[in-house]
Amino acid sequence: MVVLVDKRSNRLPAIIEVRHSRTRVRDLPDPATVGSSWIQNKIAQRYPWLKGMGDKKSGEDTWLSEGSVIWVDDQEASPLTFVATFPPTQEQPQPQRQAAVTTAPVVIPDLLLAMVCIGSDDQIYWAHRLQG
Repeated sequence: MVVLVDKRSNRLPAIIEVRHSRTRVRDLPDPATVGSSWIQNKIAQRYPWLKGMGDKKSGEDTWLSEGSVIWVDDQEASPLTFVATFPPTQEQPQPQRQAAVTTAPVVIPDLLLAMVCIGSDDQIYWAHRLQG
């Protein structure tokens, strides 16, 4: 799993896309996809420096899960290219959404890039900070 966190807001980017080098093979799943999972909360608990990838409490009994990570299921996916979009700050954002969205402008020192190794049984093996 590849994780990109905006350290200013401690959130995942609103939009992230990934491309891989493997030619699409019929009946085989993509080796790299974008999405989210319950295990992100477990990772955030185990590695406090990755708390930005977990759900955020937005009310007494309400949790927000916004943003995605890159799931890499096959080493044949390398090299990967990904892009994250940070929308510009709006003039008057909705109060409940303002804190939940990462916004532009962003510079490289604002970003944390990490890799997390997860087994097929959802076992978290390790996490490594690549940048930030």
